[in-house]
Amino acid sequence: MIEMLSAGILDAVCIAVWFVALGACARARVNLRFAAVLFAAPAVAALIVPAAADAVALIVAAIAVAVLALAAFAGFEHRIPPMPATLGLMAVSLGGVASAMTGMTAFALAPSSIAAVAILVIAARQFARARHSSIQAMLSAMAILAANSCLALEGAGSAQLLFSAVGLLGTALALSRVSDADVEQQRRGNLRRAVPVAERG
Repeated sequence: MIEMLSAGILDAVCIAVWFVALGACARARVNLRFAAVLFAAPAVAALIVPAAADAVALIVAAIAVAVLALAAFAGFEHRIPPMPATLGLMAVSLGGVASAMTGMTAFALAPSSIAAVAILVIAARQFARARHSSIQAMLSAMAILAANSCLALEGAGSAQLLFSAVGLLGTALALSRVSDADVEQQRRGNLRRAVPVAERG
């Protein structure tokens, strides 16, 4: 019963994130919505095909958190070029599938945890500029790490689903506070700091 309720909460969060993403900058919006669709998969599996829930959760953990990291990078800083992003997603997808097929959770949870730490670092770099969004994104990354721990120890249970919901919604809300103008202003500031260095060189 609790697991069904947790799955329903995660599904509701995924629907909410689809609309929350409207507040994010255009570069992050698509990735946020893609992540929301991915995170809905383990919740649906837990409700309809419980036997496949662990395998689905491993695949999603590898891919969805990487997509969230791309959204965080695009929302807080600038978009990663398509080729590196594509190659990275390809690698984590293979890791997720390998994890589901072999039962070795490390293939999925290692790249997922690296992506969560990347979100944490990206958010921490924004603390001076956007304190509330930074803190919210850092807490969300910690929730994703907790979801990964639960998945490694207990499988796709209620705790993993709820931590995933917290991580997804928190990241989306944090990015919805950052506008295109904020990102462009930061990029101009980075360029201004880089110019004197180039002149001295």
